[in-house]
Amino acid sequence: DSWNLVSGVTNSANDMPLAFFNRSVPITTVPQTIFSQKGYYSVGELLVFFPNGDFHASLYQSDFKFQIFGRVYGVLGTDADGGDVWSEFVSGTRTALAIGFGSAAIALGVGVILGLIAGFFAGLVDSGLVFAFDFLLLLPGLILLIDLDSVFTVAHVVTSKALLIILLLGFLGWAVPGRTVRSQVLSLRRRTYVEAAKTMGGGNFYILRNHVLKHTTGTIVALITYLVPGLVVADTGLDFLGLGIDRYPTWGNILAKLINEVTPSNGYLWWITMPIGLSIILISIAFYLIGTAIQEEYSRLG
Repeated sequence: DSWNLVSGVTNSANDMPLAFFNRSVPITTVPQTIFSQKGYYSVGELLVFFPNGDFHASLYQSDFKFQIFGRVYGVLGTDADGGDVWSEFVSGTRTALAIGFGSAAIALGVGVILGLIAGFFAGLVDSGLVFAFDFLLLLPGLILLIDLDSVFTVAHVVTSKALLIILLLGFLGWAVPGRTVRSQVLSLRRRTYVEAAKTMGGGNFYILRNHVLKHTTGTIVALITYLVPGLVVADTGLDFLGLGIDRYPTWGNILAKLINEVTPSNGYLWWITMPIGLSIILISIAFYLIGTAIQEEYSRLG
């Protein structure tokens, strides 16, 4: 499990100074940045000893194993398995956004319907739905998500892991849009045009569709932009914990693979971790700005 080694260490693609270790070191600390440029490398051995008495020397050599990290292939280099990090990152981005939008659509669909009903009809219906909203918001979301994911996975309820995550995130995330829509409907149901529609014999479904829902469109569209980043982070967390998708690269399982591989000598594999972290931040900022702009535009239009 350890080597007596002579190792080449470099922190730059242009400079390759040598550091000599005349001691036993763990294999995991062998610098991973020796091969910092494309090209051909040769590996050799030199055994030097100074005879002093009657003895013999033996040399044992095991198979060589190379792990190339970064700056070797592709835009973002390679991982420990030699895979193209850029391709994995793009694949993970596509999966994250697909799950984010898919689960947001479910959460928004359920939340909007229940919010419209709670805000428009009030009374016992409103009280019951408000209790459901508050109860779901009080539950520890991550723990509940992990438990449900484990149960449904073991029971093989859904064959596709991505679909299962979309359904779980969607059906656990409708409380926030539901309360938001309800609060706006409570204000709209007292507007003059709603009262006029009731006086003229308009049915509840007609009023909800043509007067109430129409004036909540801006909020609903903006809610999508606020929901997606949070759901993307939730999916990434599940994958990181090993409870999500593992058959193809996602942001979470890419990071999970690095737990036992990051060392100071390889720069903590920054070319793999930083793009994912920055992408989560940029997605959150971008969707927030889009949602704010949508709300302001609908407010300006009345």
